[in-house]
Amino acid sequence: MTQLNKYIYTAFLTFALILSITVYFQYDSIKTLESEVNNLEITVQEKDLLNAKLKKGLESQLNVNKKVNEVNQEMKAKMNVLKTHDLEAIAKRKPKLLEKRMNDATDKIFKSISCYSDTTRVCE
Repeated sequence: MTQLNKYIYTAFLTFALILSITVYFQYDSIKTLESEVNNLEITVQEKDLLNAKLKKGLESQLNVNKKVNEVNQEMKAKMNVLKTHDLEAIAKRKPKLLEKRMNDATDKIFKSISCYSDTTRVCE
């Protein structure tokens, strides 16, 4: 072999070695990046599930708040009735009737408060 061929051969082997090392490290980097992408995809899926659960919980809470507001409006209406009527005069005229109606209304209010306080039950 001539001296020039030895230099070309050496240069070619050096180039091939450098290229092989570069390809190896690039391949390793690609594998690391693929692993990170997979981890990020799993994280995104977990966050999507969490967002779905939070959205469902928020909707549930909004429904409960709506029902509580309805009960509050009903309670205010009944309190206004109590304020506008002369209960003392009615109690003197028909004590049994007033007592029964007051007890029934109180039971209904306590049942509805209990029902709407417990988010696991379905209220009527």
